Amino acid sequence: MILAPQNQNKTIERAGLALRQGKLVVFPTETVYGIGAASNNPNAVAKLYEVKKRPQFNPLIVHCANKEMAFKLVKVTKLAKQLGDIFWPGPLSLVLTCLDNSPICSLARAGLDSVALRVPSHPICKKLLEIAGRAHCCAICQSQW
Repeated sequence: MILAPQNQNKTIERAGLALRQGKLVVFPTETVYGIGAASNNPNAVAKLYEVKKRPQFNPLIVHCANKEMAFKLVKVTKLAKQLGDIFWPGPLSLVLTCLDNSPICSLARAGLDSVALRVPSHPICKKLLEIAGRAHCCAICQSQW
């Protein structure tokens, strides 16, 4: 899939559908290009670890379309809310404790009770996350392991 100005919206819609179908998608954020998978889909997340040759003890960052979506996944502290209000959307990752009913699969969190959340400001990434809806994306850059 090539993202060109004349087909950008259609391509982003196809990428969002691909995420919902458990496929991997490469997309830009404001800091890096990452490979994304639906964080609520253990098979897609396992595929992401495999493709990146990333050890499964190394948790992923979960990207969300907005802070409201992000804060529905975790126990929100007063400080986290303040930081999210100031810096999101933008290149800030917050590590917070997951809610017991969080849809983020254990593998995406490397079995931890916490998760790193980010609300990107990059317009393509933002639109992709909005289209993907509840399929929150895990994104990583090159694994150093």
